[in-house]
Amino acid sequence: MVFLLKKKEIYLKHPMFPLVVLTALATLYEFVGSKILEINTVYWFQLYPLIEFITLYYFFSSILPEYRKFLRVFLPLAIIFYSASFFYLDEENKFVSLAINRNFIAVFALIFSSLWLKELFNKLKNLNPFEKIEIPNIWQNDIFYFVTGIAVYHTATFSLFLLSSFIFNSNLYFYNYWLVNLLATLFFRIFLIIGVWKMKQD
Repeated sequence: MVFLLKKKEIYLKHPMFPLVVLTALATLYEFVGSKILEINTVYWFQLYPLIEFITLYYFFSSILPEYRKFLRVFLPLAIIFYSASFFYLDEENKFVSLAINRNFIAVFALIFSSLWLKELFNKLKNLNPFEKIEIPNIWQNDIFYFVTGIAVYHTATFSLFLLSSFIFNSNLYFYNYWLVNLLATLFFRIFLIIGVWKMKQD
């Protein structure tokens, strides 16, 4: 909706565009597919992490070109973890499968979010105070909002997904734990909206 509200053309080439579209489609699917049509969530839990990893890989390879060799290390690892999750692809073990996929993605996202933030602050630290260079304002930087949203979401939900099978099966304050996921998702989507609003065309 923010893309449509902006008085500029949609930035189809922006590195975050695929993940923004995926998030929008996921929101629609979760409401229509899960709530209204009551489609079995096992298949969605398995498909979504694959697409999410692809969009995150594209995003980080675009904003961190100097780390592309390191990024490629995660491709075979992604195949291994995703293949392993199929061994638990049934109604009884769906949270185990989810934990395998989600936590691999969380580690991947946190590593490269940290690298981007490190590069950003290194650039700020190395600015020559005697040169007439305009200091970049990170609050106007769309990538800053995207990376921060990704980092906070995956940090907040890492333990939740790691223990998701135990939490669900034990029934101990399940909804209280899942509230963490809802709040993290809300934070992530707010930062996505702000990031989209701050987007500038290259």
